[in-house]
Amino acid sequence: MNKLKKDALLILNFKEAPPGSLPAEIRERPMMGQQAYIASRLALKKALQELGISAEDWEDLEIENHLFLRKYPEILVSLSHTRNFGAAYIALSSCFRSIGVDLELKTRKMKESTLKFFVNTDDEYSDSLKLWTQKEAAFKAISPIYQEKELTLKMITIKGEEFFLKNDPSLKGTVSVENRFCDNEEFWIAKAVLPR
Repeated sequence: MNKLKKDALLILNFKEAPPGSLPAEIRERPMMGQQAYIASRLALKKALQELGISAEDWEDLEIENHLFLRKYPEILVSLSHTRNFGAAYIALSSCFRSIGVDLELKTRKMKESTLKFFVNTDDEYSDSLKLWTQKEAAFKAISPIYQEKELTLKMITIKGEEFFLKNDPSLKGTVSVENRFCDNEEFWIAKAVLPR
């Protein structure tokens, strides 16, 4: 493996899937959100290529414990998808303890009544959808490691570019969020990392 970088983050539209690039059992899978699922796996494949890894088979993209690639356990992985778009964030496990990603269309409307389910009094934010995206990414980074009780978004605090759990100070990391465009759609994409 050629370690060109320590991480890679990609967004992909399902329309970018080359014809015949998917095995029949995946193409014919009758599932809700199939195109977004496929887009996130194809984004994963491209992200792996950025790290110098050629994932030839669909099985090379199998994920264990929502964090590790089965075939490449030295690679951490987090996926997200919305509508026909998928995102993949990967990183070397030697660099990070855990990672998470979330992708949200900026046109998504957050109802005021939903804030009580994820905002806590210590959060610093100006945009509720942006905060949601940050918390989802942080949740994905924490959840494979946190074993105490059920984890909720409200238990995670976002302050600037940091996230943490009040009841477990060892689970503190950084979260970045950026505005990205893909095929004339605008997104918030957040990536969260727990350092080694």
